[in-house]
Amino acid sequence: MAEYVAMREELPSPMDLREYLEFVKQNRLKLSSAPGYTPQETIETTLAGLSALRHDFLFTSDGQQMHGRVPFVILGNQVYSFFFYSTAVGFPSLEAPFKQALASISIQGESKVEPDLPGTQLQPIGIYQDPGGVFEVTFPEGATKKGDIQNGVVFVAPTMER
Repeated sequence: MAEYVAMREELPSPMDLREYLEFVKQNRLKLSSAPGYTPQETIETTLAGLSALRHDFLFTSDGQQMHGRVPFVILGNQVYSFFFYSTAVGFPSLEAPFKQALASISIQGESKVEPDLPGTQLQPIGIYQDPGGVFEVTFPEGATKKGDIQNGVVFVAPTMER
C-alpha cells in the first residue's frame, strides 16, 4: 500500500519552512496526537531548485506501521507539499519511484531535473500539473490516479514486487 499526495495551500500568515512544519504538526494534522506518530528525520533540502524541508515520520494506520515522507517548499504565501507514504516494510522498495517523481518536478517554464537513480528503469506515463500551474510532476509507469482533493491530487504507487 502506498499513496502520493501533491497539494498546494495558502499560508495563514508569513512563515518559513520550519515554522510551517510546526504549524502543521500542532494545528493542521495534530501529528503529535496521531496514532503512533514518531518523527524520524527533518532535513533541509532542495526541490525543483528551491529551498525545501523534508520531514520523515512513522505512524499507525489500521494497526499497520506506516512510513511517511513529505518535502515541501514555500513560494510567496503558498506551500507546495509532496506527501508520500507506504507501509514501513514496503517503503524501501517504493522509495526509488517516489524519488523519481520528486526529481521530475519542475517550476513552470523551467527545465526538468533528471533523476539520478541507478538501477531504476521506470518510464514516465503522465504528468500532473498543480491547480496553480506552478509545478509539474512526472509519475512512473503503473502509478494510477486515485482522486482529486482540494488543491491537489492523490496517486497510488505502482505495485512493486520485492
